[in-house]
Amino acid sequence: MKRASRLAVFYRRDSKILRHKVIPEFDAEPERLPASPGESMLLLPLSRPHDDTECRAAIAVATGVSPPSGRCCIVDGWGDVIAVCNADPTIDTHSDGLVVASDNAGPGGAVHDH
Repeated sequence: MKRASRLAVFYRRDSKILRHKVIPEFDAEPERLPASPGESMLLLPLSRPHDDTECRAAIAVATGVSPPSGRCCIVDGWGDVIAVCNADPTIDTHSDGLVVASDNAGPGGAVHDH
């Protein structure tokens, strides 16, 4: 089998948020990776940069829509930010609080208008 030359990038079809990336060992593997319901997959060359910014740019080219960063914070019942994560607030949940999209809020801060 040929060593991998591509990675699989999964994103939400509706929000375009980057969900995850898979770097396979062999080239034939990405075609066999199942996308979760509501997700699409892009195959990108491993020879190019594949950090989150580059993957979001590829999603934008493929869809014609610039995806949001996916950066979110977890907000407790008092409106305090207790954690930061990458998520899609329309579908993801967290046991410690509400998932709220935010490019700036961080632990110790507050989000009172969610």
